[in-house]
Amino acid sequence: MSGATVPEVLEERAREPERPAIRQTDGTSLTFGAWHARATGFARRLRASGVGTGDRVGLLFGEDEWTDHAVAFCAVLIAGATAVPLSTRLPDTLRNDLLARCEARTLVHGRTAVAFAGGTTTEATDGPVAGLDVVSPEAPAQVLFTSGTDGSPKGVVATHANLTHGYAPRRLRGRPRYFAHAFPIGTNAGQTMLLNALTAEATALVARHPDVEELCAAVERYRADSLFLVPATAVELVNSAAWSRYDLTSLALVGSTGAALPPSVALELARALPDAALVNYYSSTEAAPGHVAMAFDPTRPTALGTGDVRVVGEEVWLRAPVAPRTPLHDDGSPVPVDGWIRTGDLGRIDDDGYLHLIDRESDVVKVGGHRVSTLAVEAALHEHPGVLDAAVLGLPHPRSGTVLAAAVVTASADVVEGLRVFLAERLSPAEVPSRLLRVDLLPRNTAGKVVKRDLVGLFAVEAVLPLESPVERALGLVWSTLLGLREVRADDDFLALGGDSLLTLRLARLCSAEFDVDLSAAALFATPVLAAQARLILDRLSPLDARWR
Repeated sequence: MSGATVPEVLEERAREPERPAIRQTDGTSLTFGAWHARATGFARRLRASGVGTGDRVGLLFGEDEWTDHAVAFCAVLIAGATAVPLSTRLPDTLRNDLLARCEARTLVHGRTAVAFAGGTTTEATDGPVAGLDVVSPEAPAQVLFTSGTDGSPKGVVATHANLTHGYAPRRLRGRPRYFAHAFPIGTNAGQTMLLNALTAEATALVARHPDVEELCAAVERYRADSLFLVPATAVELVNSAAWSRYDLTSLALVGSTGAALPPSVALELARALPDAALVNYYSSTEAAPGHVAMAFDPTRPTALGTGDVRVVGEEVWLRAPVAPRTPLHDDGSPVPVDGWIRTGDLGRIDDDGYLHLIDRESDVVKVGGHRVSTLAVEAALHEHPGVLDAAVLGLPHPRSGTVLAAAVVTASADVVEGLRVFLAERLSPAEVPSRLLRVDLLPRNTAGKVVKRDLVGLFAVEAVLPLESPVERALGLVWSTLLGLREVRADDDFLALGGDSLLTLRLARLCSAEFDVDLSAAALFATPVLAAQARLILDRLSPLDARWR
């Protein structure tokens, strides 16, 4: 059924009416027969309520309402309208803004209610029914918004042909098979799983929350063949060791999508589930169904695969194999060019044709004339056994322009103290964060991606502090000599002002001579702010030495 519409695919799958299409971990299930019957009835009532061909209809469902969401999604498309899936995790103001931007007249929420923008509400189970029009594969089927990690979410329009690409009719035999996931409704990954539920051989097994305990318990109970995760959930799976508390031997495939999976996390996951192939999937909301995928290869830990991908300059482009998605508005969003679309990511292709990501273009940080990949620094942080999660970003600095900062979730507070030394053995001096902050949790959006702009406020910028104590003034003179600066402040960062590991070694020698203390370069490197270094020196001074008191 090449070029089929979503209603045509649902009608074809309903020829096996008792076959389960979706099963929630709370026991709620939806067969193809029920899916088709409920969606068709709902579509007729939507038409009777005033929904017309081409209208955009918002869908607002919680993560415990996947079966109802699936019915409503197909009902909107059967009615000839365009679905706009939204997550209940979105703030009300953002949700209303997205609905306004796509000019949605109707919002379907809960199980049956249809709320009109004018304020009236009708029940889809009441009232007359209406006839249905036949839609074409080229008709718009869905408006999906990007995650908005680097700005306001952008709307992308997909046709029926785009959503059903690759589907072929099939008759299945044998035991029911399952693929498990916990992707939120309204995300590109979540909608991909919904279309997989409609088109795949296996039944979708949906967890209500991205909780690894619930996911693992579901895999064990239903003997799922596949498990799909975002990297944040993969990190939690590794850190929690939940994989060791459940029988996951049924898994033949574990897929990671939505963001880059740190190589060290991939390696740990591969060790934890040795019988399952770990596959990285790389795509974007704008470029789907174009993607590359590759089983994790420890000899190529950052490789994401080959295929319909190219790098122009450093920017990654993907090619959609059919009916490319188009921007909702002319707002600077990527526009397909001969089927190719810009992803907003930077990358490189190695001599064997494998794609490697450098970073999100908006996340690259320039530090002291060097361009730093936050992905590379985050990957190095994840190699530390005490780091549970990490995010790296650039912070404005009044004296040095931009400094590199890292927010880390750690097993204990003392982990942070040795992180700079740990990173210095793996990264260049420019890549070692000059600011480190321990946090309990990283801020993530509904797609599981870190919202780095929300971290900026956590790195409070203190007022410029003068040198006050005798130790600070003496240390400031040493800094000025080494760095070639006329003046330094107590809140200045040695690394941010141009210091590196070699200069830190010289700093340690000069401080030891100046203050007659035993002070290592490692201690100074781990504590690059002048006031903090002064406190280190004070702690090591002899109680009998009154010069610096």
